[in-house]
Amino acid sequence: MSPQTDRADADKTDAAGVNWSSQTVLITGAARRLGRALAAALAARGARLLLHYHRSGGETHSLARSLESNGASVTLLQADLRHPEEQERLAAQAIAADPPPTGLVNNASLYERSPLDDWSRQVWEDHLAINLTAPVWLAVRLGRDMQARGGGNIVQIGDWSSRRPYPHYLAYTVSKGGLETATRALARELAPQVRVNLLALGPMLLPEESGPERERLVRRAVPLGRLGGTEAYVAAVLSLLDPRTYATGSVVTLDGGRSLT
Repeated sequence: MSPQTDRADADKTDAAGVNWSSQTVLITGAARRLGRALAAALAARGARLLLHYHRSGGETHSLARSLESNGASVTLLQADLRHPEEQERLAAQAIAADPPPTGLVNNASLYERSPLDDWSRQVWEDHLAINLTAPVWLAVRLGRDMQARGGGNIVQIGDWSSRRPYPHYLAYTVSKGGLETATRALARELAPQVRVNLLALGPMLLPEESGPERERLVRRAVPLGRLGGTEAYVAAVLSLLDPRTYATGSVVTLDGGRSLT
């Protein structure tokens, strides 16, 4: 490595002392909202990015162009995570990247009401596929590759409600609860080289169709009186992706105290 490269890498060491330019991170569901904010934050720190999307091709390509214009390394990977063969294709493409991932953030999620009066097998299977099977499969495939290469970090995105279910979201709640259990099991299987942790989110952002009344109700239900926002999400994920982290098999709750009410 040349002195110029050494200086360039040193410039990308953040205030916490992490040299992100040595990290490659796959983010699922990276086109919008929390995933997009995380991609931008990692790119700004010099990490190489593998960005997964399903239908949001235009938004993802726009994001990639913006990040690349500032010097980021970005590879786009499309997959419909409802289907096992596409889960496998995404895993294989990520592992084949040069360099392959040292980090995985399973950010993609399906969140739909599933009241029993409208219950369908398709709703159930879609939630399990996207929220449980895909993140577990990617964690196993990429985690084994990380083991062989010496280490890595996997961050699963869960929900505070898996421990206190609320009505009409049975499929979502069960899928996220299963992911919490899988995180602990994967942490045992992939240790000591790979750390696997789950971030249990509360109300970070409002659904896009929400109005002022919905925001008022959410704020009132949260002891901290506000939404988490993208900055809190990004900070929490970065801490779990930090190569020096001592946590594995942990469930980190980021809900503003919502689970206390």
